[in-house]
Amino acid sequence: MDEEIKRKNQTLTEHAVKVLLARVEGVLKRRNMAESYFGKRALGDDKSIGRLRENRLTIRKAVLLERYIDACDLEDGLPVGDGAAEEAA
Repeated sequence: MDEEIKRKNQTLTEHAVKVLLARVEGVLKRRNMAESYFGKRALGDDKSIGRLRENRLTIRKAVLLERYIDACDLEDGLPVGDGAAEEAA
């Protein structure tokens, strides 16, 4: 298991939140998907993107979210992510 996933209760830096939100919004726009549906698919929680906006998402969840975004990018034929969540660790 990744070291980032072991750190359950730490939060992201403000910069990491902005970068991750920009990536989320890119997927939402590209796939014409609702924020709540995206959160449910990515983390099993329809309120997770709202929590990210309020910086109440743990690093563990952010890493999982980033992996999901990377998978979406790959499916959509785009280059895979930039490590925003791991940068915050």
